[in-house]
Amino acid sequence: MIEILNGIKETIQYEDVSKLRMYHNIDYEDYPQHWHVGIEVIMPINNWYEVIVGHDCHHLDEDEIIFINSGVIHSLKAPPTGERIILQFDLSLLYNLKEFDTTLFMLPPALKLTKDTHPDIYRQILSQMKSIITEYDGENALKEAAIYSSLIQIYVTLCRKEVYDQEKFSNANTSKQHEYIEKLLQTCDYINKNFSENLTLDDVAEKAGFSKFHFTRLFKQFTNMTFHNYLNQRRIMKAETLLMDTNLSILEVALNSGFNSTSTFNRIFKNAKNCSPNEFRKQRLNNGMDVYDEYYT
Repeated sequence: MIEILNGIKETIQYEDVSKLRMYHNIDYEDYPQHWHVGIEVIMPINNWYEVIVGHDCHHLDEDEIIFINSGVIHSLKAPPTGERIILQFDLSLLYNLKEFDTTLFMLPPALKLTKDTHPDIYRQILSQMKSIITEYDGENALKEAAIYSSLIQIYVTLCRKEVYDQEKFSNANTSKQHEYIEKLLQTCDYINKNFSENLTLDDVAEKAGFSKFHFTRLFKQFTNMTFHNYLNQRRIMKAETLLMDTNLSILEVALNSGFNSTSTFNRIFKNAKNCSPNEFRKQRLNNGMDVYDEYYT
């Protein structure tokens, strides 16, 4: 299944000019820790499958689905017999659409979807997954467009439930809920585009049109993290990418990611990833042992 593996980084081989690939995996083979830039969706269609992310083992039964975010280190365990769908696609399929940059960032590294965990949306997403399988295996005209359409619908449904559920602001009326969501989406988009600048809580709150204290409360309700944690996570995501370039020094990575010193960068990075930037670089470029992608708030 893994065709190109350098250290623990998998380079996904998409088909032709397409930015996605899907296959029916029947291998009785476990796959060691690895990561890739693309998003991965796994669904067993016969027997079980297991996805290990950090210390969490996600056991999947038939028709249960797991979404693995970009850059997440994971390993896979297969039963002696069985079959599962493995779908991988390029981030640009979603990132180029308004709001998805913020949305994907706010999803956890791995999200398991079952009829028990998500009873209100599971059947809808399962139906979309089966449509993708039918289109991919068939020869219908515009099948790639049909697959893209289903993928977008899956993530719209999933993210509306996981990220934009209006119960986050249950004390406000419907009109006010929409206003909060719209303003906070604009704020997150602003942070995403300007995280390398010297952003402060006061400045961002003012730009959003709230007092600092009101903004702090709303932002935490909306993103499940503080403003500073959100900002630092965006900076760390950028730093992770830059650390793959061995021509850049740790200082250059820190400054280009929005940190004003290596000491601050080292401290915040280690708190988030449980390793220093140097250790992260070595682990990602080599064997990746004992590295875990932690999702923190």
